[in-house]
Amino acid sequence: MKKILLIFIFFYSLLVGNEQKSVTLQLPWKYQFQFAGYIIAKEKGFYKDIDLDVNLKEWQENLNTIEELNNGNLEYAVLRPTSMIDISKGKELLYLATIFQSSPLVLLTDKSLNITSLSELKNKRIMTSGDLSADVSLLSMIFSQGLKLEDLMIQTPSFNTKDLLDNKTDLIAAYISNEPYVLKELGGEPIIFNPKDFGFDFYSDILATSKKYSENEYDEIKKFKEASLKGWDYAFSNINETVEIIYNKYNSQNKSKDALFYEAQELKKLAYFNTNELGKIESEKLEKIFNIYKVLGLAQNTIDFNNIIFNDSNKNVIDLNIKEKSYLEHKQPLKMCINSDWNPYEKLDTSNKYTGIGADYFNLIEKHLSTKIEIIETTSQREALDFIKDKKCDFSSLVIKTPKIEKELKLTSTIFKVPLVIATKLDVQFINKIEDLKDKKIAISKDYVNIDYFRNKYPNLNIIEVENTKEGLEQVFEGKIYGFIGSLYSVAYRIQTEYSSHLKIAGKTNDEIEFVSGIDKNNEILFEILQKTINKISSNQIRDLIDKWAYTVYEKDIDYILLWQIILPFIVIFLFGLFFYVKLKLLNGRLSEQKKFINTILDIQPNMIFIIKNSNPIFANKFFLEFFNCKNLVEFQKKHLCLAETFLQEELFFHLGKIKDNSSWIEGILNLDLEKRIVSIFHPSTQTKKVFNISIVELEDAEYLVSLTDISDTILKQILLEDKTNHDKLTGAFNREYYETHFKLTIKDYIKEDVLIFAILDIDFFKKVNDTYGHNRGDEVLKEFVKIIKKSSRNDDLLIRWGGEEFLLLLKVKTTHSARKVLESIRKAIEENNFEEVEHITCSIGATIYKQNENLEDTFQRADDSLYDAKEKGRNQVIIKI
Repeated sequence: MKKILLIFIFFYSLLVGNEQKSVTLQLPWKYQFQFAGYIIAKEKGFYKDIDLDVNLKEWQENLNTIEELNNGNLEYAVLRPTSMIDISKGKELLYLATIFQSSPLVLLTDKSLNITSLSELKNKRIMTSGDLSADVSLLSMIFSQGLKLEDLMIQTPSFNTKDLLDNKTDLIAAYISNEPYVLKELGGEPIIFNPKDFGFDFYSDILATSKKYSENEYDEIKKFKEASLKGWDYAFSNINETVEIIYNKYNSQNKSKDALFYEAQELKKLAYFNTNELGKIESEKLEKIFNIYKVLGLAQNTIDFNNIIFNDSNKNVIDLNIKEKSYLEHKQPLKMCINSDWNPYEKLDTSNKYTGIGADYFNLIEKHLSTKIEIIETTSQREALDFIKDKKCDFSSLVIKTPKIEKELKLTSTIFKVPLVIATKLDVQFINKIEDLKDKKIAISKDYVNIDYFRNKYPNLNIIEVENTKEGLEQVFEGKIYGFIGSLYSVAYRIQTEYSSHLKIAGKTNDEIEFVSGIDKNNEILFEILQKTINKISSNQIRDLIDKWAYTVYEKDIDYILLWQIILPFIVIFLFGLFFYVKLKLLNGRLSEQKKFINTILDIQPNMIFIIKNSNPIFANKFFLEFFNCKNLVEFQKKHLCLAETFLQEELFFHLGKIKDNSSWIEGILNLDLEKRIVSIFHPSTQTKKVFNISIVELEDAEYLVSLTDISDTILKQILLEDKTNHDKLTGAFNREYYETHFKLTIKDYIKEDVLIFAILDIDFFKKVNDTYGHNRGDEVLKEFVKIIKKSSRNDDLLIRWGGEEFLLLLKVKTTHSARKVLESIRKAIEENNFEEVEHITCSIGATIYKQNENLEDTFQRADDSLYDAKEKGRNQVIIKI
């Protein structure tokens, strides 16, 4: 009887275990390769393996998918990114994965219709819905070229590509994976306008569910997502087999095998666009897309973007299979090749410690894998490659992705990207376009940049190869070449540490380099392990690492080039808003409605916007009024005569005190270089100073639109860095490096109206202090010595620790008598001060006058001779030689 009961329980458990839950996945169109991953997951049993019977539903006219999903009538759906508009209005949706990293939606025309650019679209016939919420990427692209809906002849889509050849329309909204192929088959010559080429890079086909469904079905959703992505991976890895399945069983559109194959190839590019990770979805990109919806007036509320992405609570756990776990157990430690001198990416410091972006990144990898990584030192990417081939290393840490390296190693997905910049001598003006450097000799590192790509893209450049950044910058410094193109951070680091007085970053290209990790092509297991781990490290973590190390490469003055790169995105948004302002202002009729729309556009800008007409303010956006704690523009006018009145008088920034003639503050700013239009304003609510980049555009006669973008954090970082790198750590006086990089500017500033005195101060018999009381006490004496000098001198005087107990003091005075008076006051204060334990010390001072345009060595020699005379005559005295 007991055996019968056990057999019954066994068979009952099998029956229960095989029971599948039925769920529905709603598709946004009819069956085609666009949905291959879900078809394969169903056909290959990936859904069945997780006990799901998935019903794939094709597009149905008049079905409101989002409403059905939100109400619980559907479990899953494939949505467009415009679903964020619905989320902002209260729909409770949850995004699981994005299948296509870039949208396939494009505008398509035929060569016979003679349309070669978007600027030619005025009065052209376009088959598209004309609905902003449906075709936002297409219409944004069109609007960015100065056109509006009224300029277009919108036609109802016929979904017949042949209409282009029959001259029934001029352009159609199309999928890059479908209609171009159909047009070719019909004998046409496709011309494609892709929104991503105009800066509108949107996601497409977002796999989603509802938040309500996720409350009780978390495990199912996690497994459904994994099974779906497994289906996509299989579909893209086995395109021929997948095409056969769709052609034979899911071909409601009667597509040919060739058409399906073409679609597969195009969609695979979009699925892996800028990533190796299937289904990747990032809150940052969602936010950028949503901001465009806001600019267009399609959305008004805010969204917590992290809260709409499905959160895997085990996201920090690496899901390794048995083989991979066994590999790590027997392989420890993993041997990783690093470049020992590649700041700030990676370096071995003087104590042989691994530092830099790579060090911090692979420290995260170590923690995720609970595996020790052993550092193997190399000096170049080429040497690291040789070490991997010789089995001295298992993999290379940071590798720059080039066609050459792709042939040699198996590369992971992109870890991070860095823009390429061009370094030149200081006298070169800002380079707006690399194309302008026709026939100039430009160097590029041969192992770190795709030189063939650059030669094809910029055929007019005279490109030469160098080994690395160090060699490239050296040749620029020696005048052998005009410029060097390299990665932003390594170029900036080298300039700061070696060439700060000679070279600068003069511009940037539109290109980036991708950093990946490289593994032996035969080591598939290690590749999979590293790839899984890399996928677990978030973009926010990577950004924090880069910010930490990139922070060390700013120049010692305000780095206007880097600052320009930082504020440029805000200016683009500002100009985009400005475009709507100007265009709508020119339209006739419906004026009040347009003004309301204009104000909406300007109110949602992430910066302060202020419009002035005939010197009187006529508009201020919400951001502006909130900053100044004013309810309306009238209240602001009662508090301030003009906006410029709020600019703080600080030397680094523009303020009213810098206007020398009778010009207005608007004219004063417009006369500055773009990158130097910076002001500081006191924030009433937080009682802190804020720093803004200020942009001014003339709209019409005597009417200006002013935009202020907050760059306080950037400026603060640079000021803190300047304080750290320009001052002597012990005493707080400026250091010699500061003088050597700033002396020309300092002298130019000091001799405008006054006499410049060079004074050398040397503590008498300081060696005795160190020998008698020890070096720690000597350090305390030096610190107090500097405090006394600062207290006894003026704010304009510049104190520099020259070395040891010797200091240089630059004095701006009217006469030598005034200089003697200041220096005697310092000498006397030091003599009378009671230093702890040491009690009393004295100092000798030798000084001279700087003679305009003379060699600085001559000035120093006279000051040094004066110091020598002071010591010879008994010390503790001031000698000034003219």
